[in-house]
Amino acid sequence: MKRYETLFIVQSELSSDDITATIDRYSKIITDMKGTVLKVERWGKRKLAYLIRKQSRGFYILIDFAGRREIVAEIERILKFDDKVLKYMSVKLADSITAEEIEKEFPLVFVETFAYQYTRKAPSKVRPRANVLIRLCSIECSFLQPLEGSQENAPFAGDLAAWGRIASGNLFGWDYVTSFSSYMLSHPNLRVLGPNIRTFVKNGATGLFVQGDALCSAGDFVRLRHWVLSHLLWNPDLDEGRLIDTFLCGYYGEKTGAALKRYLDFVHDRAEHSGVYLGSLASHRSP
Repeated sequence: MKRYETLFIVQSELSSDDITATIDRYSKIITDMKGTVLKVERWGKRKLAYLIRKQSRGFYILIDFAGRREIVAEIERILKFDDKVLKYMSVKLADSITAEEIEKEFPLVFVETFAYQYTRKAPSKVRPRANVLIRLCSIECSFLQPLEGSQENAPFAGDLAAWGRIASGNLFGWDYVTSFSSYMLSHPNLRVLGPNIRTFVKNGATGLFVQGDALCSAGDFVRLRHWVLSHLLWNPDLDEGRLIDTFLCGYYGEKTGAALKRYLDFVHDRAEHSGVYLGSLASHRSP
């Protein structure tokens, strides 16, 4: 990773909430592109050296971060078209920066790295530093079968256990609960929601991000999944079957909830009987 800082000036009349939202926007770009925000400084309102768009004062913001050159390019691309921004400048502070160097200067900052696809396997001879978070992603798995105890997901279960042995306490999960190929079609994964969360916990994960169909306003029982997952993330030992029944009855009413439960059981039973590999990126085709 390289180390950069971006200094930008926003309109001085912006409210505190607007300034916070602006900082959050550009910080999110950094983290979404697998960078690390090291510090954010609000330098406050200052007189400009010359008028910029008829403005004589501006609010100065500095973001210090580690990451790839592409992050700088993306930040500056958006800054260029941000009406609130008067001027900006990015500077490379170092050609490389390690987690050890970050720890010395920013002891409360964690560096996050992805164990994703080709980087999913845990190393055999090194261990992550105490300030490094491992984000293990299950993108290749089948979400009809549980992560643990199924032939389909045995490779991932092995990788999860290996990371748990060397990064327990600093291991975060990234799980998937939708089909990105079609948000609207049925995705029969409700029976593995609880077991999968408990598998992450069992292997030492201290955080879990569950990605669903955020880009769709409808989807396949989105509210049901959200409600069940929220309860399970708060208490993984809860019974997911009882949670599903409680939501269906409370949200849709007793009679409609019972009918929808029969439909969900039918879909899950047929999928399990077929033995289909239910990937999050798989296309939906009839057998």
